[in-house]
Amino acid sequence: MSSFLQNLRFGIRTLVKNPGFTLAAVLTLALGIGANTAIFTVTSSALLKPLPYQDPSRLVLLATQHRGTRGEAQSAFSLNRYDMLRARSRSFAGLSVFASDSFDLTGGGEPEQVPIARVSPNFFSVLGLKPQLGRVFTEDEGRPEGKLVVMISDRLWHTRYGGDPSIVGQTINLDANTYTVIGVLPAGIEFPFMEPAEVWTPRYFELTFMTPEHLRAGVSYLQGIGRLAPGATLKSTDAELKVLDQQYNQENPKAPDGGPNISMFAGELQTLTVANLRNWLLLLSAMVGVLLLIACANVASLLLSRALAREKEIAVRTALGAKRGVIIRQLLMESVLLALLGGAVGLALSWLATRSLAVLGAANLPKGIPIGVDWRVMVFMVESL
Repeated sequence: MSSFLQNLRFGIRTLVKNPGFTLAAVLTLALGIGANTAIFTVTSSALLKPLPYQDPSRLVLLATQHRGTRGEAQSAFSLNRYDMLRARSRSFAGLSVFASDSFDLTGGGEPEQVPIARVSPNFFSVLGLKPQLGRVFTEDEGRPEGKLVVMISDRLWHTRYGGDPSIVGQTINLDANTYTVIGVLPAGIEFPFMEPAEVWTPRYFELTFMTPEHLRAGVSYLQGIGRLAPGATLKSTDAELKVLDQQYNQENPKAPDGGPNISMFAGELQTLTVANLRNWLLLLSAMVGVLLLIACANVASLLLSRALAREKEIAVRTALGAKRGVIIRQLLMESVLLALLGGAVGLALSWLATRSLAVLGAANLPKGIPIGVDWRVMVFMVESL
């Protein structure tokens, strides 16, 4: 232990006596480690960390696929398709739908237009989410004759209603109708697969500026979230969807969302959520990986140059009786100190870079996926050292 402390004190004194070399080596390492850690933080959060829902690996996104178009474009499906899936599919333990809309909110302040989400009553149950206040929707509330109810976001609860805990049970005015608030979602909850919303209603079978007749005629406006049933796989689900496609086309030959070139598909929710980001993150990871290699090569060159400059010092210490192992341990201690200093500064730089990426790249990063340091990032940084 005394030998370790002696080597540590000697290494610190040596680095302090050579501030130019120390600063150059530490900053070079810090830039390489900081850039890699920042990009890996985003990559880990988006690609490796599971979505913040119950058993997210069993969640799939459902939409229609148009064959023959560039990239086989994905789009919404109709209410009729959802009714058929819900009645005949056996691949899902739970199947929900959602659509984006907007309402004019009046009362309790200045009138404002708020984005809303029309969801099936089991939407939050399929995801495994519970409100911080109140309850989720019931099946009866998701029928045309059901009571007009909504859930609101934590942000709207605080900005519009001052965080009043008695908001549950109160009524709010949306467009020309009065709705009862039955719950408040937890703070920070966002859904990366859909447009942002402040209000959620279970009246998924309605849409502003669309009559029920239009919606029943086959207008495509819904997308789905499904939880795979025990034993079901993506392969077996796709096989079932192909059969249901054939049945739908036979029963609805003139439907706008029917025909041989339109089919339903199910894809892993997390994979589809970050699909547009995956290639860019992998490319950036490769680029900053090369940057780290260059940084290490530069530091190695600095250490080699310094070793040549200290040749006389090492020769004198050897002549005075210093053993080779002692000298090697002291040189290793100096390298370890440089690595630790570079890692510490790199961690600070990575934190700043990560915050900047989260703010400046907010439009391109999936909503609802928290970007932050976790155990994977820490292991990656230690390995980088």
